[in-house]
Amino acid sequence: MLRVLAYDNHLNQRAHDAIKFLIVHRRDADGATCAARWVEAFDKARNVKIDGRSIQILVHAFDKSSDLDRSLTELNATALIACEGLTQQLPVGDLAKLTRTHRVLSFAMHEDEVVAGLSVAIVPGQDPDKPRDEIVVNQRAAAAEGVKFDAGLMQLARGPHD
Repeated sequence: MLRVLAYDNHLNQRAHDAIKFLIVHRRDADGATCAARWVEAFDKARNVKIDGRSIQILVHAFDKSSDLDRSLTELNATALIACEGLTQQLPVGDLAKLTRTHRVLSFAMHEDEVVAGLSVAIVPGQDPDKPRDEIVVNQRAAAAEGVKFDAGLMQLARGPHD
């Protein structure tokens, strides 16, 4: 995810003093576990900077859209990570409306969520001989969120269901 943001040519317009990731999860044990895994993963990269900016990790337990809307406004998030199961509670279309309104890059857990309107997913690779994750990018969704990816990312990534 950090690598993906490094390819955003509009990052200067969307992030000011820090890159802020908002991890959004369902308000249940599974959601909290997912968020904790992301926090732990980002903690390992806490000294990494993107375009000279430090990284901040924020967590939001989802209850209703209006609360998430308010958090996106108040926290000035750069990117949103939709934890496993969030889109069962908040449909992808509704989540995409929020990320587009606030110009926040959306990261999903599944390729189908990218097909449905979120911007980026990191998914298990399709080639059994090369077991590495793949970056899946919905360029139209990303553009609607105010993101313009460098062509270099598109050489590393693929479109949904390619």
